[in-house]
Amino acid sequence: PPLSPSISLVQVLEQAGANVTRGYVGGLDAGNWRTPILDHYDDTDLCTVNVHWHLGAEHLSEGQYDYHGTGPAYKNGTNGVHGYHDRDAEDYTSYEEHKKMKEEKGDPYDRRRLGAAGGWEERLGLRCHHYDDEHEMFKTAATNATDPYVWRHCVEMMVGETYEVHWPHSAAGACGTEWQYQTPFYDGVFCKEGIVNILTPLNTYEKIGVQGQVFTIVNSDEEEYQ
Repeated sequence: PPLSPSISLVQVLEQAGANVTRGYVGGLDAGNWRTPILDHYDDTDLCTVNVHWHLGAEHLSEGQYDYHGTGPAYKNGTNGVHGYHDRDAEDYTSYEEHKKMKEEKGDPYDRRRLGAAGGWEERLGLRCHHYDDEHEMFKTAATNATDPYVWRHCVEMMVGETYEVHWPHSAAGACGTEWQYQTPFYDGVFCKEGIVNILTPLNTYEKIGVQGQVFTIVNSDEEEYQ
């Protein structure tokens, strides 16, 4: 008979540690043979094959980026938690309106929603604890910033928000060539045949890795933020 969803999830091999809180010990036994890469990636045969980022942190670090983190409340149109960089004042969601929407539709960052599920137009991950809507470096044009930051390269990003940046690495990448960086990133991860095995003998834990960093975007010329 088919397995229940919960049993099926347990039988799927791990991809990465979801909880990266210092000292946290998970309950899934990865065995003695699926040891993650502990060396610097520069000392391995892996190379970076892509750079991308997520709205909010994908991973959890209690007290750093978690369910209690904060950020700007804003909308795209009527429901979304993320909009365009050229938004104006009416696109900003007040705290009262944000709280009301949470009560009606559920907390937008209680989990990683898919697409427009629940009326929210983007999946918002976990947030850092740095945001302060009274501090100038977190303000935008919509919140009366003295000198609003003008985005020139990144689309739909916002000052004050938390983002997790990922650098996927692979031993099967086109390392050192003009095709090293590819999108979607899976094209880069599996660019060369015969290197990565996703079945027996499994070697993804040796041939694929991702480096990540979590940032809160600020608009400041202070040296400590450069």
